[in-house]
Amino acid sequence: MNIIKILIKYYIYMISIFFIARLTLFSLYFDTFKDSGVDYWLTFIYGLRMDTITTSAFLLIPLILLSFSPKKIKNIVNTLLKYYFLIVLSMMIYIENATFPFIAQYDVRPNYLFC
Repeated sequence: MNIIKILIKYYIYMISIFFIARLTLFSLYFDTFKDSGVDYWLTFIYGLRMDTITTSAFLLIPLILLSFSPKKIKNIVNTLLKYYFLIVLSMMIYIENATFPFIAQYDVRPNYLFC
């Protein structure tokens, strides 16, 4: 049960980062699509789906490490996962912050051009 609590905690952190970025983009660019006739509130539902897929991919390595590591190396695994999540969360924040100038330049969210 402890594994699930750890993974849910980091899931909420990641989804929060994505939601704040999506809400900010929604409020900044609301004027460009408010009259398009599209149900733009579905942005958050579809966004949650995509963010859950991305977050699940990031949580796969910790799930495997936490599930299959023996008790003798639990401390090493926990330390390794702290650094892993530090890198992942930092990378997510960086990419979400880099989205704003990318949208200003290309008028879409980052895609293959971003790499």
